[in-house]
Amino acid sequence: MRKTNKTIAAIFAAATIAVFMASCKKDVMDQANLQLVGVERTINATATIPQEGDKAYLDVNDDRKVKWDLTDAININGTNLALTNLNADPTKAYFEGSAYAIPSGSEDIYWAVYPTTLAGTASGNTIPSNFTATSLTVNFPATQTYDCSANALSGNTLMAGYAVVPSGEDKVEFQMRNLGAVLKLRLSADASATNTMATKIEFTTTNGALAGDFTVSNGTNPTITPTANVKKILTVNLTDGTNNFIDLRYPKDIYVILPPMSSKNLTMTIYNTNIKQSRKTITSATLARNKIYRNTVSDLCFCHCGGGSPYFSISPTKQVVFAPGNLQWSATGGGTTATTHAVAGGGTAAGTWRFASSQFEYIGNAAGNNTPLASRPTQAAWIDLFGWATSGYHDASDALNTNYNPYNLYDLACCNLDIANPSGFGPTGNQNLEGAYANYDWGVYNAIYNPQTNTTDPPGTWRLLTFKEWEYLLLNRNTCSRVLWAKAQVNGVNGLIILPDNWDDSKYALNTAAYTITQPFSNNTISVTDWTNIFEPAGCVFLPAAGCVDYDCDNDLLSYESNEGFYWSSNSQGRDNATSYWFKNSNGNTVLGKFKCSAASVRLAKEVH
Repeated sequence: MRKTNKTIAAIFAAATIAVFMASCKKDVMDQANLQLVGVERTINATATIPQEGDKAYLDVNDDRKVKWDLTDAININGTNLALTNLNADPTKAYFEGSAYAIPSGSEDIYWAVYPTTLAGTASGNTIPSNFTATSLTVNFPATQTYDCSANALSGNTLMAGYAVVPSGEDKVEFQMRNLGAVLKLRLSADASATNTMATKIEFTTTNGALAGDFTVSNGTNPTITPTANVKKILTVNLTDGTNNFIDLRYPKDIYVILPPMSSKNLTMTIYNTNIKQSRKTITSATLARNKIYRNTVSDLCFCHCGGGSPYFSISPTKQVVFAPGNLQWSATGGGTTATTHAVAGGGTAAGTWRFASSQFEYIGNAAGNNTPLASRPTQAAWIDLFGWATSGYHDASDALNTNYNPYNLYDLACCNLDIANPSGFGPTGNQNLEGAYANYDWGVYNAIYNPQTNTTDPPGTWRLLTFKEWEYLLLNRNTCSRVLWAKAQVNGVNGLIILPDNWDDSKYALNTAAYTITQPFSNNTISVTDWTNIFEPAGCVFLPAAGCVDYDCDNDLLSYESNEGFYWSSNSQGRDNATSYWFKNSNGNTVLGKFKCSAASVRLAKEVH
């Protein structure tokens, strides 16, 4: 079977079986006169792969389909027949030749299997013993091979079909019924891994069969039952088509085929040669036929959970660490602490920049954020909600860029949609804070005092994430534990915990509620002791729900404090809006457009190499 477009050849490997049923004949045969002695018939067989119903796609958002190839052959009751022709729809193939039928009264019984190596060979008119009228015995190999270059389980596809026709009838039609369960695993290398070559995945279970002999029933909804020589271990060898390993510096999708099962403690271990690199145990695994499983019982990363560096993937090739708290600014340095912190240059917005003293600290609706606009340029109080791109940088060539200072929010011009750049925040037009416009990013332009190290980080140490990086971080990355984030109350403060790639979920039983949109902050109540002793040493990040100063041209009111969090990205959404990451109590997390003249939180990050 072949791969066309995004199709893959032979995806349903060792554990994938299809049962072909005649559509207008009875499903169960009378066994009274059953013999394993065949009558040779000349037949014309049609094997069809349905595109609906029992067809199992490997990815619901992809277009992969199983299709026949002219090099294929099937085995009918022990005799091999080569494919002779393809239909215009290559999911239907034709096979012609002579094969032995199992006679039963006035009807002939046929089993067809693919590949031909699955079945025994007929001798004379004796049908192999694994063929009977009502069931077929198949062996699920204890070893599979996955070839990443072909995106296929090479050489292990197994399908079977059953049909009953009147004696002497030469036309037999089979339709596929899938029985295998497909696991889609995404493997990736942690940035701290010194060897990123994976050679095999080993599956083990404490109660269940992963390989051995299984009996396949002949119904339209067939079942697989383990019978003899069953094994509780399966090895999937990995190759890139040339080498007996795959390089996981970039994520790889791996497809593994298992028989339907209900098991406890299904464990998946990745090896480099004979060295265990990563392990995950699913305490309750139910794998149904004709189903595809991803994320919930898969997605290992090539790292030691709890070991290595606590980094956060923001793309398949980039990782970051986050600043130790939200960004803050004061015009005078907060009084006596002014000499301790760095003074930011740029424009007329001289002042002091620092990170909050803890991750759960925020100012909210207090002095600083709620200071009247006229007093903000000279205030000693700290601000931690900023209009977009208010780093203090001013491009003198951009006459419409007016509100570049950290203390600026909206003013009357913000309401005047007739002028060319109504908000005046950031570069004129739809420009992101990168390249020639990077200095509008707070971390790129300013030196910032870091209370974690008691030093001043120079300009360019930190930066904003892009909205695509926020999405990857919180929706698409792979981690050892598969736990990405959890809403929580830390030291009584509502917000969002983000877990690093190597988070070990045995450290603390977070209630992630499957990341449902209705997850409240109260799902997880974390004491300051647990945060200090467990989460922060593991590299976890906490974003407080600090609210925002929303777009309102009549008054400057802080909104949503303790209920919602808004964190700027570096991306513009046109003349008036920029993109922020937004989360809310009992609601979804998403990337959201927000007026540039609104004030939101800033949490900076820096790339690690």
